[in-house]
Amino acid sequence: MLKLGLKATKTDQCVFTNEDNTIIIAIYVDDGLALAKEKQTLKNILNCLEKEFEIKVYNDPTTFIGFEVKKTEKGITLKQESYIGNLLKKFSMEDSQPVNTPCNTENKTETQNTDSINFPYRELIGGLLYVSTRTRPDISQAVNEASRKIENPTKDDVIAAKKILKYLNGTRQKGIMYKKGGDMSKLNAYCDADYANCNKTRRSTTGFMIMLAEGPADIFTKPLLNNKFNFHAQNIVN
Repeated sequence: MLKLGLKATKTDQCVFTNEDNTIIIAIYVDDGLALAKEKQTLKNILNCLEKEFEIKVYNDPTTFIGFEVKKTEKGITLKQESYIGNLLKKFSMEDSQPVNTPCNTENKTETQNTDSINFPYRELIGGLLYVSTRTRPDISQAVNEASRKIENPTKDDVIAAKKILKYLNGTRQKGIMYKKGGDMSKLNAYCDADYANCNKTRRSTTGFMIMLAEGPADIFTKPLLNNKFNFHAQNIVN
């Protein structure tokens, strides 16, 4: 990459650009995505890469690292329909009854089924995290809650995680659209938090979303520190 005059970005060491940002190359294990403002520039870059590495070039790719990529007059849509289908099949949930929400809408009480269960819970949560952090921010909160039980999941925890799969089963065609013609230099950021939502620890949960071209470019959610600890930290500072 250095021979081509490209440098890794500060935010991601696997994304390379030139000085005027007219070329962007992203590398993920043995897959790569190359973008350029001019077709001839892109062709020259790919020719140089072919001299150094054995590569296959796919023009206008329709898939990339588990995503389905669809270009239309309105913009670019990213989905994970196939990945979700494989995840449902892996956990024998492809024939499950879809639900309207990934979260548990019942009153939160202490778990009744406290016995541990022999189930590949960690593997399921890993798959759900990959979906939620890539193309399905609508399940982020539910997956965040489910991931807190990863060390010693109970039957109730497995039921809650499978509910997310049921939701995905009915909405697997959904994804993220980045609209064409928008201001690519403009970012809109949104954040919110609940208050003492966890019955056990009374910790609140916060989250933010950064929008680009009217689609989410980055999302994040996590539990906040307990209010008691925040108070002590402020006392020390003062």
